[in-house]
Amino acid sequence: MISRLIPFILMLFFLSILSCNTSRYKEAEPNNTFATANTIEPGRTYSGTIENDRDIDCFSLNVDRERIIKIELTGIKGVNHAFSIFRMNGDTGILLKLVDDNRKSSPENFANLYVSPGRYIISVHHGERDDKKGNPDTAYNLKITEYDVSAEEREPNDRNRPNTIQPGYPLTGYFSPGRDRYNDSAQDAFREEDWYSFDITADESNPVTVTLDLTGVGGVDSVLELYDRQFNLIAQSDASSHGAGESITDFGIKSAGTYYAVVGAKNFQYNNSERYRLSLTVNSHSSDNELEPNNTFDEANTIQGKEIRGKFNSARDVDYFITGTDAAGKYLRIDLVNDESSDSTLAVYNKFRKKLFEINNTGPGGTEVLPALYIKDSMYIAVNSNSDSGGSYTLIFTEINSFNQIEIEPNNKKEDANPIKNIIKGYTTCAGDIDYYIVTNDSKKNYRIEFRAPANGSVKLSTTDQSGYIIKSQDVGNGSAVTINEIFEKRGYIIVETVVLDLENSYDLIIEDVR
Repeated sequence: MISRLIPFILMLFFLSILSCNTSRYKEAEPNNTFATANTIEPGRTYSGTIENDRDIDCFSLNVDRERIIKIELTGIKGVNHAFSIFRMNGDTGILLKLVDDNRKSSPENFANLYVSPGRYIISVHHGERDDKKGNPDTAYNLKITEYDVSAEEREPNDRNRPNTIQPGYPLTGYFSPGRDRYNDSAQDAFREEDWYSFDITADESNPVTVTLDLTGVGGVDSVLELYDRQFNLIAQSDASSHGAGESITDFGIKSAGTYYAVVGAKNFQYNNSERYRLSLTVNSHSSDNELEPNNTFDEANTIQGKEIRGKFNSARDVDYFITGTDAAGKYLRIDLVNDESSDSTLAVYNKFRKKLFEINNTGPGGTEVLPALYIKDSMYIAVNSNSDSGGSYTLIFTEINSFNQIEIEPNNKKEDANPIKNIIKGYTTCAGDIDYYIVTNDSKKNYRIEFRAPANGSVKLSTTDQSGYIIKSQDVGNGSAVTINEIFEKRGYIIVETVVLDLENSYDLIIEDVR
């Protein structure tokens, strides 16, 4: 008889254990205040209900050492709920985070809250974006999971509580939660942001370059920003789409102080399961690399040496350079060598910041060539990206030494015509280039004009009267030479118009007074 009862006795025993466990992990009302909060422990699941439109459930967590905790709250059918996290200071709670990302019937989670020894309150309450109503028939589950502190962000790490990041020591983090109800930024209100600070030692004579790399996370369109010590935004990377990373590369800094890297997500996107990775690199600047920011005339890099490597850090980026005092009075050949993905334009400005001309003869991966630029005092060189894909480039400067006179660009109209006395060397600088030369005398004179075309190009050679009206024209190409006799009275012009471009070879123009 007893043997027959054993299965029933065992069943009652296990049911009693299950019942005890269930009641042990179930909320105990009233727990609407910090003082009446239920005590909870990591690794266990607690159930509760939001019974009406005013119900709040508070849970107390005691922490004895530094930890990272994950908070998971399941959904309640028809209810928009949220949770807040407070660190207790006596009887007062200091709000650390409000998590209210989703609408009714949906779960709410926080992947990585940093906690140090002390008492914390997790308050489950109604969210802000739906009507407040209860559901006493459907329970939620609240679970706390803890793990050791490692090389990752320490939430909350908002603007007023930035984490420290060191060069060479990457940190990981989460786009979690998606909204920060207490971010009152006019530009990005309510955006959840992770702030990281780092100290820089630099000055005008010893600048450094900073590189920030952020890996991508599935489902998140991320933004990476750099702020100076006055919290001014000085660089931003927002070039990639969902799931891809962002980078701020070789950004130049010339002032010592604390700077900030900020990681954010667009449109309140979040991901509670996949970490991002943020790394920082700081290097001394080398004069053969551009120093960002150089996006304006006032920020122009001074050209030192024979080569500068640059990179377009954003779509339609413009990089400015200015010639140094050692270049004044010299002729320079400038080669703008694009990498295979880069397409750019080379523009030249005088010291008054007036654009003189620009070169854009090739497409992506090509080399833009300015065969001869005369540097009067100082000049600005601007490299402008023509594509959304960014890319890198190299500027190469080669001094031109010539016994003969070289044309001075721009000379595309008669008002800018170069004077010619004997012999001058010129170039077909760009497609459609026109070079004007002026001949002056005291009376009517007969001249013998010799012209040799560039080896692999062709031009239209013309002479004009003193008003600039064309007298005669002739096509010359592929290194051939022609001789023209012309009479100029007091003033006349010689015009060289590019027909077929040849950036590598010059043409020669010789004029001789025939008595």
